[in-house]
Amino acid sequence: MAAIEGMPILLTQSNTLSTATAEYIKANTGITKTYVIGGYASVSDVAMNSTPGAEKYMVQTDMQLMQQ
Repeated sequence: MAAIEGMPILLTQSNTLSTATAEYIKANTGITKTYVIGGYASVSDVAMNSTPGAEKYMVQTDMQLMQQ
């Protein structure tokens, strides 16, 4: 989806926004919305709240899907 929409994929540590990602966001002031993919162990609220207009999407693992 990101490639189709021409959106970058930015990576970060789980507990804090990485320096590289923070610098990218700061340098690109037109970023008004951020899609955060992963659970709270992957991206904490602290990291997520450091991004503009963050929306969190959690994905299920294959094991979770198989148990349904």
